[in-house]
Amino acid sequence: MSEPEAPASPTPPEPAPRKRPFSLRFLLNNVRDILIWCLLLAAFRIVPYFIQKVDPTSAVSDFGMVHVLVFGTLGTSFAVMTVWLIFHFSFPTLSEYLDGEKFRQDFHGVPAPHRLWMLVAVMTVLIWTFVKITALGAGGDA
Repeated sequence: MSEPEAPASPTPPEPAPRKRPFSLRFLLNNVRDILIWCLLLAAFRIVPYFIQKVDPTSAVSDFGMVHVLVFGTLGTSFAVMTVWLIFHFSFPTLSEYLDGEKFRQDFHGVPAPHRLWMLVAVMTVLIWTFVKITALGAGGDA
């Protein structure tokens, strides 16, 4: 006598994870940051004309202190946006983790003093980046 065949599994196996296709959803989700960057770029182009209205003897491309600060802010925001774009397109798993609820839960699980030190470290890197980019804009040695 032959043995009866085992019944087929009622649920199909789960599909293997696949790489996410290129999507513009990341850009749409971060449209506010991109608009801020565009406003900073516009400010960078417009500020020299306001400076010329205040001081008619200044050149249009006057790298005065205000213009240098706008350049530093624009460069820093562009650097931060570039890093996030690299994370999103080159490391999709890390991007999903950082954008998802799991990171928020993990972060709130960290003791408060450690969260404070992480915030200080991130802000220090951003301020250092701003200072370096501003120094480059002013013609100093970075």
